[in-house]
Amino acid sequence: VYLNRGWAFLNNGDVEPAIKDFTKAISIDSKLAEAYYGRGSAWLNKRDPQRALEDAKEALKLKPDVVKYDDFVYEISSGTKRK
Repeated sequence: VYLNRGWAFLNNGDVEPAIKDFTKAISIDSKLAEAYYGRGSAWLNKRDPQRALEDAKEALKLKPDVVKYDDFVYEISSGTKRK
C-alpha cells in the first residue's frame, strides 16, 4: 500500500508525502528494493543526489539483477542517463 501510494504521490509531483510513504514501506520491509528506488527518485527530485545515491545503491544491493537499479546508480553518479 505505501509503495503504491508513494509512486502515486511522486508521479503527481508530491515529493514529501512520497518520501514518507517510501520510508514507511522500508520500515515494514527493509528488503523492498523498489521502495529504496522510489525514495531515491524522490530525493533526486528534491535535488539531493547524495541521499538519492544511497537509496539507489541499496536497491541495487538488494536486487543486483535489476537493470533499472544499476542504471539509476549510474545516472546519479555520472549525471547522465545510459543509452
